[in-house]
Amino acid sequence: MNIAWPAQGYLKDAKSWEYFDLDIRGVHVGFDTTGMRDTSELVEESDEWQITRNGWGAQFKYWKHHSGTPEHIKFEIETPQDWQPYKEGLLAGESAQVWDLDAIRENYTEMMATDHFIVSGHLFVVETLRHALGDINMLESLVLEPDWVKDIKRTITDVTLTKFDLIFWRDRQTRWDISLRGSGVRKRAIRIARGA
Repeated sequence: MNIAWPAQGYLKDAKSWEYFDLDIRGVHVGFDTTGMRDTSELVEESDEWQITRNGWGAQFKYWKHHSGTPEHIKFEIETPQDWQPYKEGLLAGESAQVWDLDAIRENYTEMMATDHFIVSGHLFVVETLRHALGDINMLESLVLEPDWVKDIKRTITDVTLTKFDLIFWRDRQTRWDISLRGSGVRKRAIRIARGA
C-alpha cells in the first residue's frame, strides 16, 4: 500500500478491490510447494540485509529497508540425488500440509457469489524451479539433465493440481484430468456429470 493513501482517506485495513470497487477481484490460494515445508532459516544478517535459506535449501540475500530482486547466494539442489529428499518431503507433506483450506474456500465462495470477474494466480513450475535450483543450474539442467527436470516439473505440477482440486473443483462439475500420452503429459479440463 502506498504510504500516502491513509492520509488521503484510504482505510488502513480496507481491501483495495472493495474500496475502489474494482471489476477484477483476486482469490488468494496461498499454499506452499517447497520440498521442506515450514523451513525458513536466517543464515546471516547485517543492518542492511539478511540471507535466508528457504524450504528448497536455497539461500537468498534480501534488503531489509527497501525492495529489490534478491541476490542468489547458494543452492543445495544441484543433482538428481540432491533432489530426492526434497521430492520425498514435497510428496509426504500432502496430507500433513498446514494451510488454511477452509479460509481459502470461504474466500473463493464469497468472491464467486459476486458479479465481479475473479482471478487467481500462483507461482508455477518455472518460478518454482528457479527458487529450487537457481537460474544457472536450472537452465543448464534443461539441456544436460532433461529427465531430471521433467521429474521435478511433473512432481510440482501434480502437487499443485491436487491443491487446486481441493480448493476450486471440490463438489463442482469441472475437475482436472491428468493423463499420460506417450512421453509427454497432457492436461485437460473436462466436464463431468454431477454424481458420475
